[in-house]
Amino acid sequence: MPSDAPLPGLATDEELAAAGRRVVLCGMCGHPLSDAESRAWGLGENCRRKLGGNASVRRPGRFEVDQEGIPGL
Repeated sequence: MPSDAPLPGLATDEELAAAGRRVVLCGMCGHPLSDAESRAWGLGENCRRKLGGNASVRRPGRFEVDQEGIPGL
């Protein structure tokens, strides 16, 4: 019989909010993401592995974009 109790080690939404962190959920399974790497990817480590990717691959980066200036500024 399934239990409504949270899994050990998973922070609840209230605990994350109390710590001042926005709750980010895995885009695949919906579990809350807690580590910075998973939050950057939007996927938990296990879900990234299920997709066939290496969970230790570099995180998505920020890219320089050539952009036209705003007139008048």
